[in-house]
Amino acid sequence: MRFSFIIFFLGGWMTEQNWMSRGQGVPKPSISVSPSDMVILRGNVNIHCRNEKVAQAEFALLREGRAILFRAAELHEVVFSLASVKKADTGVYWCKCQIRNDSADRWSPNSDLVHINVIDPSLTKPFIKVSPRGKLAVGSNVTIECQSKETGLTFSLRKSGKQITPQKTEPHGNTTKFLLSVGRTEDAGSYICQYQQRENPFVWSEPSDPVELVVTAISSTEIFARLGAAGFVLLALGLIVAEAAYSWRKGEL
Repeated sequence: MRFSFIIFFLGGWMTEQNWMSRGQGVPKPSISVSPSDMVILRGNVNIHCRNEKVAQAEFALLREGRAILFRAAELHEVVFSLASVKKADTGVYWCKCQIRNDSADRWSPNSDLVHINVIDPSLTKPFIKVSPRGKLAVGSNVTIECQSKETGLTFSLRKSGKQITPQKTEPHGNTTKFLLSVGRTEDAGSYICQYQQRENPFVWSEPSDPVELVVTAISSTEIFARLGAAGFVLLALGLIVAEAAYSWRKGEL
């Protein structure tokens, strides 16, 4: 096990030296957030910065263009822990790294961006409703309405924790409607909405209660066809019954 670790470490070191000898820049690091980029106010969140191609690099965590934390990696990754996250800690983060003891002081390009958001329990929980209710056929349309007591909001419709689409209310409105076309059975599931106030786009309300969309594999066209066929059958039965009743009355006379 120890021998394997030494080989792994030497491999990373030789790759790093190879880049440096060829005069190439430091590769771009990756960035991720755990457990989620949406954290309850005063909660904790970890930002992971990693560079698979460089070992023992020095990482910097940046927010709003300013480096706020530095940390040296033992191998390829560092974890920046943000404890008791406040509204002032929200925003856009990224990281970059440099090879330690590099006399040229070369830094990598910036990583991709991550967003740190907080849920503020003091904000009014939004209300959600769906129309029409009941089972939906593939090809049908549905309206999901989100509402809150506050005004001037941006609502986000989410399914399985993932944002589907944002939508703003009117400047003094408190309601927005999401119009969805049910294109497949996979559109079924649990939907919620949350809102953010426009003056602080990284502070969110708690999620609404969920609404459930139930989707059948039968298309709306097929449903209408079946209803039409059923109506024709009922009409035919009605005519048969009417004719039988007429014949019976005629026989009585």
